[in-house]
Amino acid sequence: MEILIKNNNQLIVKLVTKYPIKCIIFSLFTTFIFSISLLNVKVERDIRKSFSSSNSKADIELMRYLEFYGFKDVPKRAFLLIQAKDGGNMLRSNILKNVLQIDSRITKIIEKKEIEEDTVMVNKKNSISNINFNYQQNEISSCHPLCNLNQPFHLFLKSLIPILEEKKKVKENERQHNIDKNSDTLTYPHFKLLGNDIFIGLNLFGVTTSDQIFQNNRSNIIFVETIILWYVSRSDTVERINDFKNITLQLFKESTLTKTFKNNSDIVYEIYGDEIANYEMVRGAIEATILMVIGFILLIGFVTFIFYTQINPKKYVIYLVIGAIASPFLSAISAFGILVWLGYDLYVIMCVTPFMILAIGVDDAFILTNSFVQLSHLKDQKVRIYKTLMAVGPSIAITSITNTVAFGIGVFTPTKQMSLFCFCISIAVLLDYIFTFTLFLPILVLTSNTYNENQTIQRKNKIELTFIKKYVNLLSSYKGKLVLIIIMIIIYIISSYHILNMHQTFIPSKAFPSDSHLVTSLESIRKVFDSHFPVSIFFSNPPNLTNTNEYKKFYQMIDKLENLDETYGRNKSLLLLDKYEEFDRKTHQMFNFFGIVHSNYSLTLDNMKYFFTNILKTERVQFDEKDKKLLKLHITIMAKNMSEWSKRAKYYEKIRNILYTYSEFNGTIFDADSGVLDMILNVKNDLLGSIIVSIISMGIICLFFIPNFMGVILIIITLTSICYNLVGFLAWWGSDLDIITIVDVLIASGLSVDYTAHIAHFYFASKGHYKERLTNTLSEISLPMINAGLSTFLCMFPLIFIQTYSILAFAKTIFIVVGLGLLHGLFVLPILLMMVPINDESTINFENIIIDQDNIKVTSIQPFLTNEK
Repeated sequence: MEILIKNNNQLIVKLVTKYPIKCIIFSLFTTFIFSISLLNVKVERDIRKSFSSSNSKADIELMRYLEFYGFKDVPKRAFLLIQAKDGGNMLRSNILKNVLQIDSRITKIIEKKEIEEDTVMVNKKNSISNINFNYQQNEISSCHPLCNLNQPFHLFLKSLIPILEEKKKVKENERQHNIDKNSDTLTYPHFKLLGNDIFIGLNLFGVTTSDQIFQNNRSNIIFVETIILWYVSRSDTVERINDFKNITLQLFKESTLTKTFKNNSDIVYEIYGDEIANYEMVRGAIEATILMVIGFILLIGFVTFIFYTQINPKKYVIYLVIGAIASPFLSAISAFGILVWLGYDLYVIMCVTPFMILAIGVDDAFILTNSFVQLSHLKDQKVRIYKTLMAVGPSIAITSITNTVAFGIGVFTPTKQMSLFCFCISIAVLLDYIFTFTLFLPILVLTSNTYNENQTIQRKNKIELTFIKKYVNLLSSYKGKLVLIIIMIIIYIISSYHILNMHQTFIPSKAFPSDSHLVTSLESIRKVFDSHFPVSIFFSNPPNLTNTNEYKKFYQMIDKLENLDETYGRNKSLLLLDKYEEFDRKTHQMFNFFGIVHSNYSLTLDNMKYFFTNILKTERVQFDEKDKKLLKLHITIMAKNMSEWSKRAKYYEKIRNILYTYSEFNGTIFDADSGVLDMILNVKNDLLGSIIVSIISMGIICLFFIPNFMGVILIIITLTSICYNLVGFLAWWGSDLDIITIVDVLIASGLSVDYTAHIAHFYFASKGHYKERLTNTLSEISLPMINAGLSTFLCMFPLIFIQTYSILAFAKTIFIVVGLGLLHGLFVLPILLMMVPINDESTINFENIIIDQDNIKVTSIQPFLTNEK
């Protein structure tokens, strides 16, 4: 490793001193080549795709869902939650008319038809009797084949509204007189129409019922709090996507105004949809970018201040500031370009990447500058650069490689968005390491000259070294160790308490601002989902109902599903097959009455086509008339207390286990949020695994650069301490245990190396007694480390005002890591290092080493002095 470092340093010295301008041009040209692909960049704004995972159970379930309904891509969805403005019953004539007006606005858009080229081909391939498939005109609507999601509600209102209107009392009385009240009733959760049971439980929520049917309206419903209407639109054309997006966003904005300003409407409503969530996520990213620009300005100001107060002549300050900022910024732009070249789409959250790299990159600039200035007494520029690289090169390499690896490990996180985010930062950190030597170092060389130290600088260094000496004495004393023990006990108590009480969940709303009206909508949805939550189950190999064994096993499975603690009973399930069986039985009884048949009843499929074509029109059943075979089946069971995502994730796992037991039916559940729910179940193991793999990787890398096994062990212990306490403090600050926390820990493991590896490397590279080593180490690295921490803090500080959880959690992570990193790097690790036996037994007088150092070099970031005339 030493030979490799030596050869690498010699190559850098040769290139930087002989071709500094060409090195700068190389950096700029490389950035241009990589970034030219950004002309074709595509930003993924779909929140579902952003937080979905690849090759998971949810992925398989999604493919089954798409195959079931013949979708080419995941359809867009939305649903309306409508309540009376006065908080009263929704089943009033004026209220229901307002509901239908809003419903018609969306329905008009999604029922618009477009020519579908593949329709005829699909029809020929599959002999499936499905009344929603209209192949004759070779065109389908945007909602096809789910246009009838709200049909039960419309049928319900078609019977109810005339009864409620006083102007139609005569007609109502006639109708009541002519219709059998026992066969046609508007009850809940099933109502009867023309003798058929129709499930209304997916549209009416917060329902209070009576044990008897009221004669005036043929219903047992006393009160309905909320009406929910469901909408789906195909996403196979840009026009369909834009139409659905426009109408849902328009209603979203109107719903906000309805609550803000007075209007004449009798209803208030909340709307939630994929496009609304995407819109709010992008809005949050724009707000974050604006705030990060402010942080960028603060960072430039801080870097300028450091160089301006330290460097002469002042005209060179601007060049060094540009170099320090340009290196990480160009590496981020290049990383974006590389991803696009590789065929990836960029995600909205990646807007923080340039600022993240800026916060990391200036660390190397401070350290490199500090060491370069300290060697200003060397007149040979090549020797000076070589000595600089020998002093800080391994330290910069350690932090760059460990950051690259840490974020590289993040590539294996299950969500696509977080995975690509980590991949992007990993590439950018690696490029920043290269640009540090091909862009910043050449600028440093071009703007520097040798100089002779003056008395003012020497006096300043004596003051600094005196303070460091006192600080080292404190660290080596029992008092210092006692303070360390007390501080760490307090920190670990706080962290452990909050880790044990950390909430394990995740919701997509964490991707958009908390001040969004969408948050209010989600709170309203939570109440509904605690009351009733529909769970869809798809069977691609449903039972042969005429086979007694399959029939029995299928209903055994249904019984197990309905007997789960979270599931309601059979009266709130939508199975469809039980309705067909009832129809088939009545048909047999009628035929038997007329003498057409004389045998005992046994279930047949002879009437299935007629039933699902004329009686109960639905897209949920696909039946092959020729082979008399049920091809596919979609059922819905009703659950409760599902607003909490972690409960829903555990509930889905119970359902999957039951479906797996009856695998012959090939049943799968489908929920648009299943990808996120899967991650909730595994987040603890993923977090622990990420920490272990990341820290072990950091330790292995450090072992190549730090020639002391115990020193590497101490670094690992320190990194573990930082990561553990990070999770605790994030929990204390309101973060949940989710995929975002996993990525935050990976960030922490990479950044925390900056505060530990530098100290350990300089300590073991020094000679002498442990006090001498520690004094030399702190004089070399403490001020650049503090400057790096402050610059990182300032760059991310404006994000503390952002209202988006995922970005705010990222900012919190940076703040906590800076605080914990400086504490561990400048206080905890030095004390631990002094406990490690050292091979160098030389005991140079502690006082003399300070004087000797004063006479030969500057021990902090100092000015470049030129002999100006």
